[in-house]
Amino acid sequence: MSQSNKPLATSPLGGRGCGLFCWAVPILLFAFAIRLCGLLLDVEDVYEKGFALYNILMLPHQAYEDFLQSYDVYTHATDQELEDAYGQDWREVEMRKHKHTYTVVQYYCALVGCQKMYVAPLFNTLRGNEENQVIFEYQLARWLKAGDWDDQPFNACARRAEDPNAVAKKTKRVLEVGCGQGRILQELGRFLGADWKLMGMNLDGNQLRHAKERPVEVTMRDLNHMPYDWIANASVNGAYNLGAMTFQRDLEEHAQEMARILTPGSRFVVACDWTNFDDEKGLNLKDLEHRRLWSGARRLGAAGRYCYSEKEYVAAFTKYNFKHVHSELYGVRYVQALRDVNVLRVLAAEWMQLVAKVDLFGVLDQALTMMQRFGTDVENALEAHDRKLFTYCGSHVFELQR
Repeated sequence: MSQSNKPLATSPLGGRGCGLFCWAVPILLFAFAIRLCGLLLDVEDVYEKGFALYNILMLPHQAYEDFLQSYDVYTHATDQELEDAYGQDWREVEMRKHKHTYTVVQYYCALVGCQKMYVAPLFNTLRGNEENQVIFEYQLARWLKAGDWDDQPFNACARRAEDPNAVAKKTKRVLEVGCGQGRILQELGRFLGADWKLMGMNLDGNQLRHAKERPVEVTMRDLNHMPYDWIANASVNGAYNLGAMTFQRDLEEHAQEMARILTPGSRFVVACDWTNFDDEKGLNLKDLEHRRLWSGARRLGAAGRYCYSEKEYVAAFTKYNFKHVHSELYGVRYVQALRDVNVLRVLAAEWMQLVAKVDLFGVLDQALTMMQRFGTDVENALEAHDRKLFTYCGSHVFELQR
């Protein structure tokens, strides 16, 4: 029998085997692709950024209008200027404009890796902003627990493993003054431990609505309305303020209130906030050029009007029996981090311009305007830092004496 006439060998499964093989290959390839994506991509990160982009595209036209109109509040540096501009209800108008800013800018922050509404110092140049935020929060927890500053918390990227059998005793309490959406407070709990009760206060009900979905206890309060009458004397074991001290009108009054609520030996930390340089060439709001830079820089994170120096912090807190433990101005780490975030902002803007060409409803026009202004504000902040006027990433640690 010729080779061509030989009967073909058949599989024990016949045609069914071929069918199973045909189905198995795509399934295996799909499973491999899913596994590869899992290794290369952070699914939670992709979800967060996708959710942020969705919210940017879905924001109503009025939200952008309110956001763009809110910019004028940052040009006023004194109570009198605000009253002249907005009348007797200027305090209410000022806060409403800040809320309009937050409504829009928080989604852009998430889009470029600033989910917690601040740019962390670049401790690890191989990591992005979110991971550097975790590094900083690890150090913040060490400060609050009276740990020593070693300037190299590079091993903090691995999050603390949760013990499923641990029983939270909640024997200690930490307070975040100006907690926003509670993200930082929740993350901090991973490093402080299960025995710490997480407390936060914030004025914006919209942000607190998100915070209440987290395992934290929050209350709607104005940080300038003291005393904090819902907190008993010497009942808090640590407190911090991350990026919100610019809203504090009376630094000494705040130091006095922290001395009342903290237990002796506890710490208060001003973390990653705007700090005026101490020399006489620092920020001077009577100088029009200084005002221009301060106005632009404030818009980056909807900051308040007050930019205290290290000397002012030390004078206020030592007056009420606090010991000045540590201060840090992050310099080049801050500059590089801000530039890296701005690169992401440029890439996002270029992508949005491309999409805008087929955007029939024009929903991206104002978004692009906002991102362009964000770039200008970054340049203002960098210029102010280079000229030694003021800087963003300044932290100060104070310990209440026994």
